[in-house]
Amino acid sequence: AGANVGLSFGLNYVLALSSISADGTRYPTSSMMVRIAAVGRIALGPAELQPHAGYALQTFVISNAPSGPPRPNVPGVSYGALRFGLGARVKVYGPLSLTAGAAYQVPLSTGEIGQPTFFRRLKVSGFDANLGLVFAVTRSIEVRGGIDYTRYWFSMNPEPGDPYIAG
Repeated sequence: AGANVGLSFGLNYVLALSSISADGTRYPTSSMMVRIAAVGRIALGPAELQPHAGYALQTFVISNAPSGPPRPNVPGVSYGALRFGLGARVKVYGPLSLTAGAAYQVPLSTGEIGQPTFFRRLKVSGFDANLGLVFAVTRSIEVRGGIDYTRYWFSMNPEPGDPYIAG
């Protein structure tokens, strides 16, 4: 039974990222994603299901330029979220497998965008999905390639007198 339960950890960090305003000013920008989860494995012949539950953190922040005007009035986001999902892996041929998965995210924090300066009554939810190919080099080493899709949606809930209005 212990062989069918484990931990998953993932980290994505974007290097040398900058945002450019309409006047050509470059602003240092950072973006990263961290995920950690408890994962189960349910074998179904040549396939397996992988339910998981954990925590995800995704950030995107524009900083002040080293010289020049202050950063644009664009709020940074920092989604700290509970994440619940299901993955699948199907053996295609020999060492080649296909993977797919989806997860729902329940954000616990939003970063600047959810502060009183921007949208204090903000409600946000998230979803992510992935599709990939896995080539097993050895029993414990794999080469993976794939695509990920992440989407957050918002209800801004503005009221008269709020500094910003968005639907």
